[in-house]
Amino acid sequence: YERGAVIVNTLMNYLGREKFLELFRKYFEQHEYQTMSSEQLRDFLSANNDFPLDDFFNTYVFTPGMPHYDLQLVGVTDLQDGNYEASMKLTHKQIGSTYVCPSSRVEVTFIGANGEMDTRMVDFHQNDIMVQNLDFMPVDAFVDYNNRFLDGKTDRNFMLTTTQHVSFANFSTEIQHMTDPTMLRVENHLIGPSDDPEIPALTISTKHYWKIFRQDYGENDIQGDFVYSTSTDGDIILSENDSATILYRANANEPWREIQHTLRPQSSWRMGQIFVDNFPSGEYCIAVWNKELLGVAEMMESQCMKIYPNPAENQINIQLKDFGNGQIVICDSQGKTVRQIAIEQNEKMTIATDGLAKGLYIVKCLNENGTVLETETLIIK
Repeated sequence: YERGAVIVNTLMNYLGREKFLELFRKYFEQHEYQTMSSEQLRDFLSANNDFPLDDFFNTYVFTPGMPHYDLQLVGVTDLQDGNYEASMKLTHKQIGSTYVCPSSRVEVTFIGANGEMDTRMVDFHQNDIMVQNLDFMPVDAFVDYNNRFLDGKTDRNFMLTTTQHVSFANFSTEIQHMTDPTMLRVENHLIGPSDDPEIPALTISTKHYWKIFRQDYGENDIQGDFVYSTSTDGDIILSENDSATILYRANANEPWREIQHTLRPQSSWRMGQIFVDNFPSGEYCIAVWNKELLGVAEMMESQCMKIYPNPAENQINIQLKDFGNGQIVICDSQGKTVRQIAIEQNEKMTIATDGLAKGLYIVKCLNENGTVLETETLIIK
């Protein structure tokens, strides 16, 4: 019954309140004391409306679960006449079903740098680029900003002040410094990201991710805390070999990467808090490194090379045993060589990690003939 009420409310906002009341008065008058089907209601509404209702009924009535919409603002063009052209792409997935709607009609809210807002209904075709004209430059766009539709996310808007601490959907803020308020929107998407970074030994959540929009009206320093646990992230946190981390990207056009963060004291593999200092707008997702696959759960005795600390931050130490001349080669997860260091009868060396992005690397120990004697996995965090 609750789902039916939510779908009716969604249909009212989909059609518009006045149109919805007009059509249902007419429908009740024509079919008073009759038994009608969902298909007949769909056909009646479509015949008496400016657009068909097939996609709405397929998504909300005939298919289990609920829709999830991922909206990306892919570009903004200044038309040089005080107007701007916003290009967007909408991706639909059905939580609880494999159904994909070929077209969707959703409410989109555009937000400008000075707090301007424009909300309108927009018709999309799956993965096509849709263009809208605005009289201000948008900095971001959101589906269902005003919570008028059933969709696969929860969200909340805040206006942060110098004394306010907010918490929502396993995310909280702690204000370090603030001169003026900050507008904050937190979306908790109830589905994993559509793309996986595909980094060896790194597993990304399949259950949820956050999209956070932050607009400062002064010089503000705000810390963000992300909570992980086996209850909310049990799809990826399975044992003590799983080490939680937080991934970030400014938008879906960028690849996922680890953002600089700190694990709160008392955090364990089962649950904990990861805080990001002065967090930027963008998308965040819990992921785990599998320490057993990386070989860092237990330091195995190797023939000629030992790397520590691992994971590392500013530098790594490489201990060599019974080694003559040769070289150390460091490759990224794609196999590209990023560092190459010559060795001359060295038993120990220290290598700075400046310029190396956070992530997974392969360290190779080669003799003077170019033969690979040892390979180890390295994490830069």
